[in-house]
Amino acid sequence: MSQLTVIGTATPPTLAGLSRNDSYLPTSKVLEFAGLPMLITVITNVAFFVAYWLPEFGRGAADPLLGQLAPLASASFATGGEVWYATQRGTGTWLLIFGVAIAWLVRSRFWLARLIVFPISYLGAALALVMVVGLIVRGELFDSLLSVLLVLIWVAAAVVTAWRSLWQDLDDLPGRRTSRVWPLVLSCIAAIIPLAVGRSVFAPGLRDAASALAVDGSTMRWAALFTSATPRLYLAGVAVLVACWAFWRLLPSRRPPRPAATVVTLLISVLLGLGAIGMSAAQLGAERTAQITSGDPTPEMLFTCASWRQPGEGPARTLVAHGPGCEQLTGFTGFTAVSDRALGFSISPVKANLPGGQPIGSKVIGTEYDGVLVLAATDRVDDKADRVIGLRMSDGVEVWNHLCPTAAEDPGLQLRFARSPAGDDPAAGRLTDRNDPESVVVSCGADTYSLDPQTGTRLR
Repeated sequence: MSQLTVIGTATPPTLAGLSRNDSYLPTSKVLEFAGLPMLITVITNVAFFVAYWLPEFGRGAADPLLGQLAPLASASFATGGEVWYATQRGTGTWLLIFGVAIAWLVRSRFWLARLIVFPISYLGAALALVMVVGLIVRGELFDSLLSVLLVLIWVAAAVVTAWRSLWQDLDDLPGRRTSRVWPLVLSCIAAIIPLAVGRSVFAPGLRDAASALAVDGSTMRWAALFTSATPRLYLAGVAVLVACWAFWRLLPSRRPPRPAATVVTLLISVLLGLGAIGMSAAQLGAERTAQITSGDPTPEMLFTCASWRQPGEGPARTLVAHGPGCEQLTGFTGFTAVSDRALGFSISPVKANLPGGQPIGSKVIGTEYDGVLVLAATDRVDDKADRVIGLRMSDGVEVWNHLCPTAAEDPGLQLRFARSPAGDDPAAGRLTDRNDPESVVVSCGADTYSLDPQTGTRLR
């Protein structure tokens, strides 16, 4: 007689003491957790990338928000290899790589790829925790609190992804999907991202020129941005982003059933965008870089009243009077300000006469004597000259200041520039008598005398 044996229900397998029911999450939730580490590191590095390549829009290494995010930023990928902050020590590079790897591998249908998620997640978590401990030991915690918060989220999401993904059924994974186009569209609408990409690829020198100008109070801060090269660099940056998106879409795991349109998009973006537009953008960027480095900034400045360029080879060295009342004096080498000072009085418009009564027609009354710029100036409401000053051409520093105490009385301050290297021109106040030395002849009240243009001392 046969005997029937009843076997009880088998015990479900466990892992580290936990069963599938204990650790199971819907696949959609696991994929959401898997995307968090990548999202945190990518957004952080994009912010640093834009701040580095478009220094006009921020404060660079002095930005407190970027300082909070610095431990998560990759110097290699985001800031051109430059380390902006002491807390930017390289961990951000590995967290970025691990974050992208986790988001990609957890969607794989190959068991080996999915198994790699586990060591990558725990290695990234270990690096992140070491980074936090280092910040605490070095006393940098309060300067990086935002990074600490984000890195804890990174660790939690990575560990949850690694653990829960071990229980996922491959049949639950979503089918192959095409790459979404909305991140590309948003990036192109937010013009600063493709513009930063365009600069990084086609005009890296323009970024260096812009960085030299991007200082607080600089009158030429936006000179690298407001240029004919900017629209081309933006379009070239869009082409680079489109080419990267099309290439990503053509990867085996992303390739659509009919890839012809994507292939055409890739070819157009490479040939037209990276070729025609990119080469034009590179040429315009190089020209603008040379202009910023060595050109004269006067035509592009607002509210300028006078400028003087020093002779010599190399970058243009220019002294510019500008601002309300023409009381600000800035020295430039190329477009970079090397000195800036408030005069406390105006040098344009100034009214004065030649000794003897003939009015001087120039609004700016002055001339240069061997590196010293001699000017008539005033702090009077009626613009009548009340002093003569000597300024060093190299940096605008005041060398001497001669005040006429009777300038308010008729006939006021009268003057002429004798033996000027620029030659005589009575309409500009340059007039020489036969026996005059190189001097500034001043008539103040009933007294007429000559001043040494280099020192302001009386000659006679």
